[in-house]
Amino acid sequence: MTNILFHSFNAFLISVIALLIGKKLNLTDFQKYMFSLSSGFIFLTAPSHTESVSWISGRTDVVATCFCLFSFAMYVAYKNYNKTYLLIISSVLFFAALCSKECVIFYPALIFLYELYLNYPCKHIRKVLPVPCLYGFLFALYMLIRYIQLGTFIGGYGTGVHLNFIPFKIIQNIILYPVISILPPLYDSIHAITFSCLFFMIIIIYSCIFFLKHKELKGTAIFLIISAAISILPAANLLPLPGIYHTDTQGQRFLYLPSSFTALYTGFLLSCIRCNKKIVTTLCMSFLIILAAFLYSTNKNWEEASRIAENIISNMEQFDKSERLFMANLPDNFNGAYIYRNGFHHAIKLFRSELKSYKINIILFNAMYDINEEILIESLEKPYTCRVILTGKKSYFMNCNVPIEETFSNKYYDVPEFKDKSYILKFKKFTSDDRLVIYSAGRLINVSSIHR
Repeated sequence: MTNILFHSFNAFLISVIALLIGKKLNLTDFQKYMFSLSSGFIFLTAPSHTESVSWISGRTDVVATCFCLFSFAMYVAYKNYNKTYLLIISSVLFFAALCSKECVIFYPALIFLYELYLNYPCKHIRKVLPVPCLYGFLFALYMLIRYIQLGTFIGGYGTGVHLNFIPFKIIQNIILYPVISILPPLYDSIHAITFSCLFFMIIIIYSCIFFLKHKELKGTAIFLIISAAISILPAANLLPLPGIYHTDTQGQRFLYLPSSFTALYTGFLLSCIRCNKKIVTTLCMSFLIILAAFLYSTNKNWEEASRIAENIISNMEQFDKSERLFMANLPDNFNGAYIYRNGFHHAIKLFRSELKSYKINIILFNAMYDINEEILIESLEKPYTCRVILTGKKSYFMNCNVPIEETFSNKYYDVPEFKDKSYILKFKKFTSDDRLVIYSAGRLINVSSIHR
């Protein structure tokens, strides 16, 4: 519920920002209100936001975006009305955004870009530097405090991920990520793929026409495009695992903040269509209805994921008396909607406190796309050795254990052969009190007899 409230407030802030930006543009009153309302509602209904809003770990992105957008709204208001207290409030909100999540580190560059936009053509660069330098100083202060507290400047997934620069991939992501930030995940749905391709083509074609016909508004369009591009920089080098997937919602929390500028640009283009008001309104409403339909479909995956999580916990009661419990597989996500990820042991402590969570060993996780998917297990000739096989066409095994190096070999078992669809499991010791289970066809199944 908290995430939903923050998300709704973020959509409101985007509407306010659009209204403040539109205040100084040569637009009719209808166009200004269309720019404001369409931008906010596009952000509100974007189906790519389900991970940030539905997953509790996505809250940091939602909260950081809230502070960032609030800060930017106060800053634009300051530029419109020249009230110093608005700049002070904006600065405090920016520091709060930094403390929420590092995804807002691009913000001083955004302020510098907006100063250039307001002062273009600017003959003296010093004229646009004072305010960006204020935000730059706050960023430097945050980094100093961060280093003192954490002992490092780079946290998150570590330097191996965040400093893994592949120039071609970064350029490609800077172009694609802002666009897909408000589109539905592709899955294998022909409707989602068709809609995404059409939307991309229409945006490109209409943008070209816009730059030719609306020269007086070209600066605003360029500002919004570059804003979307620089907002994606903190996530531009992330690859799948732990990055952003195109085929489902995994990792799309990294696009939550950039999507605000994509929504502003899309709303701006809609508001500048020069034709009958009813046609523009109908076009906008149709677009929002399509987004809402995809949003509803994407949210259903999270509802199903929650039911799977509840089902697994309720099935655990049959293993209360086990000496050690080995789970050959555990669903990690359903169509990209996370089920437990690394939080299964915490869920056991919370909902099944009578079970000794330290005796539960999850060997591998698997991505899941059908609630009725079956997992096969077959005994091999070697003692205490079996093969675990996925039957789903799209499903695959994945490694989400922490620490990672303990997944394939520890004091209880080895995994000498690992593939996406199957793996060999070899126990070093398996007693009569131990239990081996698989999650198959929607329930936990005791398959310990394979080692008897």
